[in-house]
Amino acid sequence: MQNVTGPLAATLNSRMPTLAMCWLVTRRDGSQRAFTSHDQDLRFAGHTFQATGGLDPSAFSSDDKLSTNNQELRGFLTVSGITQRDLVAGLYQGAAVLVFLVNYLVPPASLTGTELLILARGWIGQTVNEGGLFYKAEVRGLTSLLQQTIGETTSSLCRASFGDSRCKINKFFYSVNIQVSHVFWFDTFTINLFSNDGFLTNGNITFTTGANAGVSREIIQQSGAFIRLLHNLPFAPSAGDSGFVLAGCGKTILNCLQFGNAANFQGEPHLPGNDRFISGNFKGV
Repeated sequence: MQNVTGPLAATLNSRMPTLAMCWLVTRRDGSQRAFTSHDQDLRFAGHTFQATGGLDPSAFSSDDKLSTNNQELRGFLTVSGITQRDLVAGLYQGAAVLVFLVNYLVPPASLTGTELLILARGWIGQTVNEGGLFYKAEVRGLTSLLQQTIGETTSSLCRASFGDSRCKINKFFYSVNIQVSHVFWFDTFTINLFSNDGFLTNGNITFTTGANAGVSREIIQQSGAFIRLLHNLPFAPSAGDSGFVLAGCGKTILNCLQFGNAANFQGEPHLPGNDRFISGNFKGV
């Protein structure tokens, strides 16, 4: 149970409370946006909480039954400053959300004290443009984390990500700057880099210029200069768009040997699988 003091506690006990709901959204790239249900902007704790009459939060509840508590936010793109391009590019998916109440006449000096009432913490799941200038964002509560599988199981494939702390490969040596040469579709184009077939397959491309700047996609097929992505880009790429590509790894022990990194392989390549047991051939097991 939260301990609320000061002006907020006083207004909660009054017959005419001066309350405002606030949302602080922190994207994965560190960019922050702040909104309030008040009819004027609120400036406190180093943030300007934008008053947006177009922001319409759904009702939400909290209990002690560990059920998933989600909320939806609807609003106007032009009013809140969240552009359609940001939504299509997925820049707000996974953004952390803090929802709380304040006394708008005497707002708190910080977001960590007892002069605000935290209603919910979570992150943004799916964001959908509902047509025109309207968007909808799903705010998932922290209890939804309990529905996810955490932990690892044995696998013949490596469980590390290429270049992470467990893989220990230095990605700098396998990352190359590129430019788009010719565009076929949202997921298919050629680049100004001719590589051995498959070297970039299962790798990633990240755009730094053009309509897709900041967007990353997995490469599902690479042959010479030809690139096919696993998912479409949010916007059509153009010749001359710049970015960088990261070499691919199929997560097999053979891939690890090719990179000279078998000592850091995070899988069990020699563990007999279901096919081995179904076949009835148990020699050497």
